[in-house]
Amino acid sequence: LPSDSERLGKFKCAYSGQAGILHVTTYHLCFLGAKARKMTIPYGDITTVGMQAKKGGLKALLPFAAPAISLNVGLKNNGSATFTGIVEKDACLKTIVAAAKERGVTLG
Repeated sequence: LPSDSERLGKFKCAYSGQAGILHVTTYHLCFLGAKARKMTIPYGDITTVGMQAKKGGLKALLPFAAPAISLNVGLKNNGSATFTGIVEKDACLKTIVAAAKERGVTLG
């Protein structure tokens, strides 16, 4: 990461079934997983970002349970990254959108 990069927020989550932390920085989204798994996504590579409720799961068994929410990040290469289990979902989304805007990236 660039030496002048600052962490704007950190959020516990999972990526590809691995627990870790999603760090929102001034230039990237950075996932640091338990087994030394690392992934960075520059804001310039992101086309969309949004929260999505997962169908089924615990909600299907217990109607009063909160739905599982995931953060979906659409990428320029038509790929995507999905982060699950984010408790502070609203704060996470707001932090990402604001950080991208600072870099001149408008997310859909």
